[in-house]
Amino acid sequence: MTANVVFSRAYGKALDPMPADRAALGMIPISAFQYCEAMRAASSLGWYVFPPKTISLMFDGREVFIADDGQWRTFTHEPLEDSFQESWDSAAPKPLHGHAPSYIRSLSEPGILQIWSGWFVETAPGWSLHVRPLVNIHTVSAFDCFEAIVETDTFRPSALFVNLQITRTNSEILIKRDFPLFQVCAVQRPSLEGQSATFQDITTPNQAAGSEFGWDGLMKTMRIPGVTEKRAATGSYGAEIRRRKKSGSP
Repeated sequence: MTANVVFSRAYGKALDPMPADRAALGMIPISAFQYCEAMRAASSLGWYVFPPKTISLMFDGREVFIADDGQWRTFTHEPLEDSFQESWDSAAPKPLHGHAPSYIRSLSEPGILQIWSGWFVETAPGWSLHVRPLVNIHTVSAFDCFEAIVETDTFRPSALFVNLQITRTNSEILIKRDFPLFQVCAVQRPSLEGQSATFQDITTPNQAAGSEFGWDGLMKTMRIPGVTEKRAATGSYGAEIRRRKKSGSP
């Protein structure tokens, strides 16, 4: 496998994962998009993943209901249409016949659901998949997506799904097929293991004397009129990062 991430579609109607957008689908402030390279970089990390179909839900604080031909009913898990079951059985080995994944499942705690995208995913050796809410996109108050890091190089192919907590009660919650539901990105295993940190007090005299705090560097990152060096222009941080990327410097 040459790519860090391989997406495999199982449900033919599932939308392709879409490369994440530096503008967060136009949701970040204009000034942030123009000048804040840190927000732009975070927004563009990985791919947006869509739900397999439009879903209408309602939560009364205890049970979750799904709309079915204009009627609300409770559920434990919901299969996709019969044509998908048939295509699954035609492609899957015999022991998996009749066991196509459900697209939505109610978990054990009230208001917590699992939604499958219709895709499976795997990563190259040493890489895991970070499943997370949409970055810098805050358009829905009805639910929150949980974050997870899945070792998709070992447990592969893994169903590409997200768990979410419904937070709004007694009104319809519409999860649209054509709007991203969550975001994923590949992360290297070493970045998840063996992390360490050093803690120091820089304003306590006895401890500050032996610290290695970078005061000279701080003079370049803080903005104090008449004290620190004046930046050439607004957004100079982003400009420097982009120049470094173009030059190939680390």
